[in-house]
Amino acid sequence: MAIEVIRVTPTLDTSAYAGGDVLFVGTEVVLPSKSCRLMGVQAILYDTEAAEINLLFFQKNDHPLGTINATANVSAANLKLNKYLGALKLVGGSNSVDNAVIFNQQELNDSGATVGSRLHVMGLEADHSVGGNNHSIFIQGINAVGTGDYAADALEILLTVEY
Repeated sequence: MAIEVIRVTPTLDTSAYAGGDVLFVGTEVVLPSKSCRLMGVQAILYDTEAAEINLLFFQKNDHPLGTINATANVSAANLKLNKYLGALKLVGGSNSVDNAVIFNQQELNDSGATVGSRLHVMGLEADHSVGGNNHSIFIQGINAVGTGDYAADALEILLTVEY
């Protein structure tokens, strides 16, 4: 088995966000193989405003969670069409350096006791119905807690996968 770190920089809106707003939509992640195991996730926000981000993983990118910088409002039917793979929370705050916030992964429904701990196994698998050499999945993010305005390229997400 091999391990790879995949870096993803989603495009953010530069206006102020509120808690519960869609942070970014439909950001492609190209996997090194059609099927991978997610080993860990970290992120860095090149800004000083801490937040909490929910990351959702999908096989398809047919429907956004909502409008960027507005409350998530995707229907259950459209969420299903995206082929949900899993979700996790990125928690920042005390894990920061002078002008950036470092985020560690946390189980989505965990109240905080296991920040930075290993995730339950999450499989990431490209949509096999797409022909050819498709190794793409998609992530979307919600600004779960906190407010702030960021540069468009201020967030970098690091996905460690085994394949």
